[in-house]
Amino acid sequence: MQNLRLSMRFVLVLVFGLMTFLGDAAWAAKPSISALSPNEVNAGGTRFTLTISGANFTTGAAANWNATKLTTTFVSASKLTALVPASLIAKQGSVDITVTTAAGASLPAKFTVLPPKPVITSLKPVSAHAGFPSFTLTVNGKSFEKGVVVDWTESGKKTALATAFKSSTLVTASVPAKLIAHQGTASITVVTAGGTSAAVQYAIGAAIPGITELAPASADAGSPGFTLTVKGFNFISGAQAHWNGKALTTKFVSATELTASVLASDIAAKGTASITVTTSRGVSAPAIFTILPPKPTITSLSPNSITAGAAGFTLTVNGTNFVPGATVNWNGAPLKTTYKSPTQLTASVPASDVQNAGTAKVTVTTPSGTSIPATFAINAPQASITDFFPDSITAGEGSFTLTVDGTGFVAGAAVFWNTTKLATTRVSSVQLNATVPANLIANPGTAKISVTTSAGSASSSMNFDINSPTGPLCANDRSGNSELNGVYSFQFTQTDPTKDGQSSQDVGAFTADGNGNISAGLSDSNGAHFTAAQQSAFTGTYSVGSDGRGLLTINYTGGATVNLCFALDSFSSGVAGGGRLVSDQTVRQIDSGAFYAQGSSTIGADTVKGSWAFGMQGIKLDSSNGDEVRGANAGYVALDGSSSVTTGEMDISQDKYSSGNLANAYQSQVGLGGSYTLDSTGRGTLTLNLSGGGTNHYVFYVAGTNRILLLSTDTGGQGGSAVVAGTGYLRPASISFSNSTLSGTSILVDQALSDTNSTGYNNRLVQAGIFSWTSPGKYSESYDQNDAGDVALEQTASSTYAVDASGRVTISGTSPARFAYLAGSNQGFAVQGNLGVSFLYFEGQSAGGFNASSFDGSYSEGSLWYGFVEQKATSGEFVANGAGILTGNQDVAPILGGVVDSAPRIPRPASRFSRRPAPLDVGIGESYTAAASGRFLIFDGSSAVEALYLVSPEKAYAIDISGAIWQPIELFTKH
Repeated sequence: MQNLRLSMRFVLVLVFGLMTFLGDAAWAAKPSISALSPNEVNAGGTRFTLTISGANFTTGAAANWNATKLTTTFVSASKLTALVPASLIAKQGSVDITVTTAAGASLPAKFTVLPPKPVITSLKPVSAHAGFPSFTLTVNGKSFEKGVVVDWTESGKKTALATAFKSSTLVTASVPAKLIAHQGTASITVVTAGGTSAAVQYAIGAAIPGITELAPASADAGSPGFTLTVKGFNFISGAQAHWNGKALTTKFVSATELTASVLASDIAAKGTASITVTTSRGVSAPAIFTILPPKPTITSLSPNSITAGAAGFTLTVNGTNFVPGATVNWNGAPLKTTYKSPTQLTASVPASDVQNAGTAKVTVTTPSGTSIPATFAINAPQASITDFFPDSITAGEGSFTLTVDGTGFVAGAAVFWNTTKLATTRVSSVQLNATVPANLIANPGTAKISVTTSAGSASSSMNFDINSPTGPLCANDRSGNSELNGVYSFQFTQTDPTKDGQSSQDVGAFTADGNGNISAGLSDSNGAHFTAAQQSAFTGTYSVGSDGRGLLTINYTGGATVNLCFALDSFSSGVAGGGRLVSDQTVRQIDSGAFYAQGSSTIGADTVKGSWAFGMQGIKLDSSNGDEVRGANAGYVALDGSSSVTTGEMDISQDKYSSGNLANAYQSQVGLGGSYTLDSTGRGTLTLNLSGGGTNHYVFYVAGTNRILLLSTDTGGQGGSAVVAGTGYLRPASISFSNSTLSGTSILVDQALSDTNSTGYNNRLVQAGIFSWTSPGKYSESYDQNDAGDVALEQTASSTYAVDASGRVTISGTSPARFAYLAGSNQGFAVQGNLGVSFLYFEGQSAGGFNASSFDGSYSEGSLWYGFVEQKATSGEFVANGAGILTGNQDVAPILGGVVDSAPRIPRPASRFSRRPAPLDVGIGESYTAAASGRFLIFDGSSAVEALYLVSPEKAYAIDISGAIWQPIELFTKH
């Protein structure tokens, strides 16, 4: 029994001891790390031993490198060592070190694997000499990285050199001259994030002379002696220049310049000479002087003159230093040449080279060079006229082309109308074409036609009859010519039924002299039917009547003539600030547009510095399906005043037709960068690089202090983009965009192709109305609409809007939304991505409370450009009497005809319009009513025919509400 009790006691003791042991193990403290040695190494090194200091380490403890267990040695409860293999430090980075025992894992300690330490393997050049100029040191090696710095240490002073990273094995560094001013030794090191390389010694030798330039660097063999200027460094008094080792008579000028006398005997034969400089400190590296073969010379020509228009002939050239293979040149172009001797050549001169009076430069070229030119005279023949066509015209018609036949017509020959020199094109030596401007045939009578050549030879004159007119045109009596004076930029759309109704766009500029003459004309044109954008120069004439209407005749270089009726507006001190344009009767195309005074006498790249909001639109007829395709964009660009587009953004909407389907492609908030140019004529180019790829190209013209006229110059065409044109407005420099930028009311005009009125989608939809910005973020809208003759009056809508910091506005309430870019407070351009590509412009309206007297005074009128063959375009001058009566004259280019219908809107009173002759058509009376909102109605009798929205008493937009199909929006501008 006692033995049993002893056995039980032993078991209890054993169990109690085991429980105590297990409890102690469970509660033992986890290991911790206090330090790593080392705590960083360079990537690419060899294996190493890592010492880990800490607490609670036990036998069997394991060190871990991230998830990799290291071979670990227990040293004590506070120290371990672990072997880290080279494979774990092959790449730079950060590593977590932990220690694991039976009690658990420690928190991680950070270990850094630095980039590889740089190594220098070679330097180029391997040494320098004291006094040498600054140079570029090439350092070859390995483990170089971006941010690398080459250090130059001399006499304990370290200088960080301007360093360029080329690759991981190559860097270059600029060594300034001051670091090699004295003989000695420098230490070169390379510093990266991985550390500093071992130093390489760089020797700076004694200050020997060096040559940088010879002036001249060559001479012709056989030339006389000359003074050679040797430029370089480390020259001292007593320095001696040598020619192929022979000492030259040398003059010391400065430490960087010597002069030396070279004898004629030194350059008697072609070849090269080695030039060196010797001082008491040493000899320079050689510089090479080239002795060229002797150049040919011309002493005489036979013959030395001929009459323009003669047949081809043989020219004999006498001179020196001619060699076989020598070439005779005629104004730089080589002739077929025969070598006769060292002093004579012959050459065949074709008749085409002597057709025009003037002079030619004759030279001879050999392998040694080209001779000084000799002059050959081409004398002008006597000009004479045998006939011309037409031989008469009706007074008051537009400009026309006069064809003159005769003899002796050389380049520069000009047709004269009485004493006026006409713009003349030479067809051949027996025919000329001349543009006769409209102002020269405004009145019946007889003109004298003659031809004068550039050499002063004048023909006898012949009579040209100007017959009495049969009816009025937009030409007039020129009494108001002084009202058009200065430099103007223009923009118009041209629609030509002979081009399948395709529209083209024109922008440009011209100078009006105030006396009926146009000069310095330049026009850029582009359209979907163009193979490339075109640029044309022109001159011309104009005539303005007392009512501000007139005729502009453009004579393009090359012979084409365009006549445009116009109505002036925006007068200041008796000079128009611009006007509206419409085509006249001479062609079947329809032109509609406007022109604006440039307003600046000095124009340069900084003229357009700032942020510009813009809107552009275009239309083209896609011949693959007979429907029109529309494109539009709105956005802004910031120009830096030099040449760069610093920032920008635009929304792009484009209808596309493919695989039998018509669809709209919309790009939202496309980022813009790029460049621009602007010359003194006011013409600029704009290249926009689109984020995500693609580049758009434009030409633009300055049109006042805050307006530019834009035209895309990228080629359109079937399946491509519509060629777009439009306007940019300079944003106020102080503006800060937010929802409150829109406050009050804005007048809106919107143009689109219809997608609601017919199965054909090429019908016109136009809208005009009022935006009311009722509170920050909310708006209401009231507008009139004409959808291809389907008129809807006073439509309303309301929703929300949001303005971001760039001035981009999201206008909700339509599907899809409209996106606008603000040009200023309450003004901007907007596009909507849908079939038809809605393009909208709005501008702030002046304070309300309008009445009939708000529309009072003289106004110009013109169609907003919008090309389509079945559409009228107009320009005119009107008077609103402030009491509901509207009078005036309007020039109309009607549907398909391209013929101006010069008719009054009502019979004219005895006013500024009374000068004009009786109209072709009898006008009708018009009246108007007003509303406080600025929405006016214009009546023909009892029928409302137009809704007119006042921006202010100086400006208004009108939309046809009579039911007329495809009538464009009209702009009224007060004088």
